[in-house]
Amino acid sequence: DGICKPCGPNCASCSSLNQTICDSCLTGYFLNDKYQCGSCGEGYLGVNGKCEPCSDKKCRKCNPAKKCLRCYDDEVILNDECYGKNCPEGYYEGNDFLCSECGDSKRCSECQPLNPQRCKKCKDKYYLLDYGCVENCPPGYFANNNRVCQKCSSNCLSCIDDQQCLICDEDFAL
Repeated sequence: DGICKPCGPNCASCSSLNQTICDSCLTGYFLNDKYQCGSCGEGYLGVNGKCEPCSDKKCRKCNPAKKCLRCYDDEVILNDECYGKNCPEGYYEGNDFLCSECGDSKRCSECQPLNPQRCKKCKDKYYLLDYGCVENCPPGYFANNNRVCQKCSSNCLSCIDDQQCLICDEDFAL
């Protein structure tokens, strides 16, 4: 019809057949999948003038490398992807729902978030001793039902539990 019509909001250029369809956006705006210019919604990131989806579909917000920063449903993040409600064994939930490895993740199944070198619970083949995991409790200790090394009663070098001593200290007898 020979009449110049303005492009849609925030468009730098648009289709001659339909001015609401943007080809490119003004600086600071991004082209979405509906060919409109604006800010990118959740699950998308503005890259080179376009809204690109985050690499993980469960990701609500990602960085320019498309690594997840925040997940839908407050899921935790493991290796830059949404993992689930809780971190796996050997990891703890730190800041921003991020799973980080415990200090001794090969032996430790649960550690203290404020001090990840300190284990709270050990994996199956290990026992907890002074915030660390050991294969066997040392002499003078026994493994209780919670897989924690507990000190034998006083004057006892080896015991079954805190009531039954097997070997006494020098100058003591059973």
